[in-house]
Amino acid sequence: MDIPANLYGGFMFVWLALAIPTIVHLAGRKTDTPSLTIAWGIVAALFPPVGLVFILALLFKDDR
Repeated sequence: MDIPANLYGGFMFVWLALAIPTIVHLAGRKTDTPSLTIAWGIVAALFPPVGLVFILALLFKDDR
């Protein structure tokens, strides 16, 4: 099944628009090194399944 590039690009834009602010918020609340966590989170968010696992790991982590 072919997926048009503009549909994939739109999906990635929406995914990144939702994932990056979520990672920034959770990194600031859950870790002692938020800047490093944000950097790794943005790299992970470029691959949606990995980014989703990253967000879930931050969600289940205890607050600092």
